[in-house]
Amino acid sequence: MKFQKLLNSGESETLEFKEKFDDRTVESAVAFANAKGGMILRGVSGAGQKEEK
Repeated sequence: MKFQKLLNSGESETLEFKEKFDDRTVESAVAFANAKGGMILRGVSGAGQKEEK
């Protein structure tokens, strides 16, 4: 799936946006591992906008 399509689709049960790698990111990864799996996009705000560095 293309990156822009993922951004446009928004967060879901299997897709989360995280601005940085922190404890909340680890919690999401563990939750995905214990469920159906999923994808975490780091460097993306909750609004789905890629963070500029």
